[in-house]
Amino acid sequence: MASHCIRNSGYTIMASQYIRYSECTVMASQPILYSESTVMESQPIICSKSTVMASQSIRTSQFVGYHESTVRTSQSVGYHESTVRTSQSVGYHESTVRTSQSVGYHETTVRKSQSVGYHESTVTTCQSVGYHESTVTTSQSVGYHESTVTTSQSSVGYHESTVTTSQSVGYHESTVTTSQSVGYHKSTVTTSQSVGYNESTVTTSQSVGYHKSTVTTSQSVGYHESTDTTCQSVGYHESTVTTCQSVGYHKSTVTTSQSVGYNESIVTTSQSVGYHESIVMTYQSVWYSNSAVMAHQSPSSSVFTVMVPVCWLL
Repeated sequence: MASHCIRNSGYTIMASQYIRYSECTVMASQPILYSESTVMESQPIICSKSTVMASQSIRTSQFVGYHESTVRTSQSVGYHESTVRTSQSVGYHESTVRTSQSVGYHETTVRKSQSVGYHESTVTTCQSVGYHESTVTTSQSVGYHESTVTTSQSSVGYHESTVTTSQSVGYHESTVTTSQSVGYHKSTVTTSQSVGYNESTVTTSQSVGYHKSTVTTSQSVGYHESTDTTCQSVGYHESTVTTCQSVGYHKSTVTTSQSVGYNESIVTTSQSVGYHESIVMTYQSVWYSNSAVMAHQSPSSSVFTVMVPVCWLL
């Protein structure tokens, strides 16, 4: 996906497809409100002091066979309501559901799939400042099951949380490690679920100021090596990194941005079958930067590097 930056009236916004409206040029895939213009954007942004409100409902398919599913709802400032239901499947199933990070009133309900056979499931509920109500029910499964559920840590305000983890027959593995910080910090780290040889190192960010960070390493079958280092940041930072799902040999290194000011970053590396080597490095930026990178799917061997361009909001 080709990306570029467009400078117009002091604003530079990056996107893969863009729509020009009066003095604002934006490109993308989910609606945002900019001065009276409606544009499609892959994640909500605040442009000229306007606030985006997202409401989304996703239902994935029912099918028989191999299934890999990733659902990620939006990041938003304001009122957010999200419902995600993943698929029902017979056979091999991998599913990752991550609800939004939000400032303000947040209500979320996640119901994971019922599956017969091999099942891997990771659910991370939102981090939020303000009123938070969260209900998470993970799947019921017969056979090999790995499940990790992490609800939001320490919100400011009223918090109500109910978590029911899965009922499972067979093998179960779970690891959670949180970060060190100075100031107000919310961090959720879930290391990878894997079948076979797995090596994983996760280091969350050191930060001064308000920081939200979520790191979820990959789900993999076979040999896996993963190193994630999240950003060092001064100011408000939101970061989500999801490494790829793969079958076979996988080596992945992800380094998110260093930034001064407001930074939002989402990096999703590819899904692949076979030998995979991936390096993703997001931008260094001063002030507001918004970036979404999705690498391609590959049916065989692939070696690729993605460098995200820098966009400045002057």
